[in-house]
This record gives sequence, structure tokens and C-alpha cells, in this order.
Amino acid sequence: MFDIFRLKEVLVQYKKVFVSEQWPNEKYKWEAVKCFQDNWDINAKDFADMLTRSLSKTCNLLASMNNFPAKMIQGFAKVAPEEVRAMFIALFDESNDVVSRVLDFKNQSSILLEKYGNGAGQHYQYENAISTYLWLRYPDKYYIFKLSEVKAVASELEADYRFKKGAYADNIRNFLKLYDEISEYLKSDTELVNIFQSQLTDACYSDPELKTLTIDVGFYISRYYSKKDAVVDTTTGWYGVDYDPGLSVDDWDKLLKDRTIFTVSALEIMRRMKDYGGVASCTQLAVKYGETPNFYNSGSVALAKRVCESTGITPATREDGSTQWWTILYTGRDAGKDEDGSFVWKLRDELSTALDKVDLSEVELYVATASGEADRRYWWLNANPKIWSFSDIAVGDVQSYTLYNENGNKRRIFQNFLDAKAGDMIIGYESNPVKQIVAIGRISAEQDGEKLFFEKVEGLTSPIDYATLKECPELERMEYFQNPQGSLFKLTKGEYDFILDMIRDENPVVAEDSIDTYTKDDFLNEVYMTEKRYERLVAVLRNKKNIILQGAPGVGKTFAA
Repeated sequence: MFDIFRLKEVLVQYKKVFVSEQWPNEKYKWEAVKCFQDNWDINAKDFADMLTRSLSKTCNLLASMNNFPAKMIQGFAKVAPEEVRAMFIALFDESNDVVSRVLDFKNQSSILLEKYGNGAGQHYQYENAISTYLWLRYPDKYYIFKLSEVKAVASELEADYRFKKGAYADNIRNFLKLYDEISEYLKSDTELVNIFQSQLTDACYSDPELKTLTIDVGFYISRYYSKKDAVVDTTTGWYGVDYDPGLSVDDWDKLLKDRTIFTVSALEIMRRMKDYGGVASCTQLAVKYGETPNFYNSGSVALAKRVCESTGITPATREDGSTQWWTILYTGRDAGKDEDGSFVWKLRDELSTALDKVDLSEVELYVATASGEADRRYWWLNANPKIWSFSDIAVGDVQSYTLYNENGNKRRIFQNFLDAKAGDMIIGYESNPVKQIVAIGRISAEQDGEKLFFEKVEGLTSPIDYATLKECPELERMEYFQNPQGSLFKLTKGEYDFILDMIRDENPVVAEDSIDTYTKDDFLNEVYMTEKRYERLVAVLRNKKNIILQGAPGVGKTFAA
């Protein structure tokens, strides 16, 4: 479900610009469907030519900067027409679950890439492209899926549906449910339907179920409507600004010297807040420096209570009378839409200034790793697909990476190459034009003065897009995002674990089936034989390597054997 009144507000603005702006720019969607419907013939003798003609008007729906799904599938169709034909037959088979069909199409594309890719980094056949094929084939049932777009729509309409990075199956199902509900409401808007139908031409698909119109409304919400209030005063929206604990810089300085108030864990929280820039959520701190989000939440509350007990300050309270302890240390605000519902704290100015005067160098910035992992580090390794690709390396193969570029100069952040040790874990990323995490690796041997050696541990069937990672506030302080120029970048354990969780959402590890050991007791419970005879049987078998069993039919000779 969603808030119908929010959709009504959207449609008021949408209808105002539909004829003058929206239709001239977006009518190609309806033309693309008409073109596909006119040309599609799954039994065509020249399948590749038919596919090319069918997709000829999709424009940026199947081709954009660094994304070429139409070009790749057409290329596959030329070299393996029957394999691609079979893929589309399976994709368009409505007797099977749609999520399974999308996943199968993606998996088959990976197989084609291995066989016919000629060194291409990826096949580009992901949910967005595959849902486009479904929409073109069944325009009265399906829509074009794009995660960032549907998240914006759900947020603006205050929908009950949730969309999470990596939750592939749930995202697809919730997307279809949400857009079906929107589509049904659009049918009831007579004014909108009349405006839309007045613009249709013979080159357009008639869109009787308004599915393509629903796609366009979603696009409008994501691209334009959701950004109408994007420019805001960043000084507003902070809770606690109207409350003053009354502590000066000198007051905080005295408190910071009292170890019964600012305990070791409290100083760790303070140092990490300062290192992060003074503004952070508990989740961001946990990912960057370690510990759990609750460590920072409960630790800050406990610190605020000790400050109040020492100074006699009365903390701020909510309207219901509950205490807002955190306002002693911070002001706060609700996180933005891309911050996963977290709450962001900002150090009070006086406390922040006092912290600048204190030497925190002996306070632990990062959480010490567990026993057995003390020496393990984590790295982000860039591969330039124009030079080499992770897909060129088989799982288990060792690859070397030079410490110096072709001009003989040290690679950027040279110290990282010196610090990397055997056993360190690697996130394998391919830069432009791929821009995806495509592999997991491990340092196999430290540098020898010229090269660093690593092995490929796993290739990802479903790579993780750069754009998806960039949207995560938990990763905003990652070394690579600060300056992407270079080859080997540090990751904190929290950052590595966060990325690995995203990888596992899309690339789950298939658990191996365990086989229970068949014991002597199991055998004796299932046959008519004493333990003494069993021992004699085993002894003879071990000695002579064969044995003859005699007995009437049905007494268990074959079973015992």
C-alpha cells in the first residue's frame, strides 16, 4: 500500500507538464514497445536480425554510458542464435516464476560471456535490462525495474514496501506489487487518461493497461518530483539546537581530564567522532572503526549521564517526559533517504573545540582485531579492464601486480603495496567502463620489491555496481572514495565486512550438504545380525577383500552388502 494523497499531489504536477515536457521527451517508450511488438518473432529464421530490429527503438533504455545490454545480447545472438533464442523462450514462459526466470536469464548470460565474450568484462544482462525485455514482450503486465528509481517512488509515496540493496527476489516482487497498485490508481484518474490518449499516435503502443504510463510516472517521481526540495538549509532540521547544556570549552576541558567521566571507551567514541569529521551515525562509526552501533549509542548515553551527575546539569526531555541524554554531547537529525533510516549526531561546538586541545593519539582509533586475525588487513584492488580483467584469471590462479607503472614510477599510495601481507583479503574491482566489484581475492605472497602477488578466490556471478556502493553512507569515508586515483586502497575490517554482506546478498554461498557417517550401530540396527557375527564378517572382509553371503530370498543379503 501507499499514500494515495501523495500520489494525487504528484499527478497534479505531472499533468501540468505532460503535454509540454514529459510526452515530447518520453514518448519513445511507447514507440519502443510498438516496434518490438511489430517485429518480434521467436521462430524467425534469422533470429539475430529479428532481435536487432525488435530492439531498434529502445534507445537509452538498453544503452547508456558504460552500460550496453542491447549491444551485448545482439552480439551473442549473432554467434549463438539458438542459445539466445532458448534464453528468450525461457524468459517469456509465463508458466514459471518471474524471479526465477530473471535469475536464469542472468546466469545464462554469464555462460555466454565465458564462451563468446572475446575478453569482454561483463554481459550487462541484469535486472534493469531483463525487466525491459519482459515489458517489451508483455507491455500489459510488466514494468522496467531500476532500484534507485523504485526506492525514490516508494519513499515519496510513503509505501509499505521496502527495497534493500542486494535483496534481489524481494525487490522484484515488491516492485511489481507497488507498480501494480499505482497502475490501478492511474486508471481511475480520468483526466490523466484523457490527456495521455490525446497524445498517442499510430507509432505508439496504445497501452490499454497504462503499464508504460506507470513506468513514466515512476520516472517522473524519481527524476524530477523527488528533487523538488533538494536544496535545503543545512542549518535547520537539527534536534537539540534549542537546548544548551551550559558547558563552556573550559568546562569540557576539565571533564575530559577526569577518567571517571571520560572513560577509555568514551574517549574512543570521541576520537572516532572527531576523526569522522564530527558528524556521523552510529552505523557509520561501527563500519569505519569497528564495534557495534549500540556501542556508540549506549556509550554516548552513559557518558552523558556521568557528565550530568558530575555537573548537576538537567538534560533535555521529550514531550512525553523521557530524557534525551545524547543532547548533552550532540545535536542530531534524522538521516537522509539514502542513510538507511539512521540518526546522525553532530558534536556540540564547545565539546568539539575542547577535543581539539586534547592529545588523543594514545586512544585506539580502530578496534583491535580478534585473535588469529591480528595481522590480517583488507584491500580494494583496482583492475583497469582495458589492460587486464579479473575474468581473465581462473579461481585459484595467482596473479602478480607490479609496484611500478610502465614509466618506472611508484604506484600511488606506494606504502599500501609494502604493507600488504600474505593472507590479507582483497575486494576485486574493475574500473571504467565496467565500474563493478567482480571478484574476491587474497594476497598470496607479499611484494618482492617489484611485484605483489594475489590469488583469485571467487568470481562474482552478480557483480556489485559502483553506484550502489557510492549510495551507502557507511562507506563514504572509504579510502578509494576519497581519491580513486591509484591501484591498491586500504579497507577497514568494518568496510570489508559491509561490502562482503552486499556481495553475499547477491552471491550467496551454497552450503555443502553434510553426510552423516554410517556406523556399526546403524548397521546392526537395520539387519538381523549379532555384534559377534558382525565383527567376524568385518574381519574376514578385511583379510580376504571379498565374502559370499548365503541365505533365503528377502533376508537382507543385498542390503548388508
